[in-house]
Amino acid sequence: WVMSGLATLIFWGIAVLPWDLWITLVRGSSASLLAGSALGVAAYMAGRVARDQWKLLSQATLWAVHGLLGLGFSHTVLHPENNVVGTSSFEVRITPECSGYEGMGLIAVLLSIALWTFRRDFRFPRALALLPLAMTLMWLANAVRITALVALGTWGYPELAVGGFHSL
Repeated sequence: WVMSGLATLIFWGIAVLPWDLWITLVRGSSASLLAGSALGVAAYMAGRVARDQWKLLSQATLWAVHGLLGLGFSHTVLHPENNVVGTSSFEVRITPECSGYEGMGLIAVLLSIALWTFRRDFRFPRALALLPLAMTLMWLANAVRITALVALGTWGYPELAVGGFHSL
């Protein structure tokens, strides 16, 4: 399926622009294409490594969601051994995809690219503090997202909560 998708993209490209123009474009930007491909492979490999380390992050996410739920609901549920958090009427399981590592990795890669691209505009080494700050904010946003999911389910919209922006 990967080869079919790649062939489809190539044929679409040829249909949009003449072959000669594509060759000129690729020759003129071969360094950028190579760097982008290398960054993509590095980001994919980092994601694979992070996926194996999700348990610790899932526990932190679990406790953060439980704390946020405690601000608005009197009866909360927490089962750390099963990675389950929620209220008495709606619960979710924190799976690897829910732990927040994907968003943290994505923001780390994108911010690293921005720091490198605009390095003359940033004050180093102070600018490097943006990486842990952005990753922490991304993790917190994920915890707020899961809290909102549980709140929607608790308030009587379980289909929207599960199907709207979360997959089990």
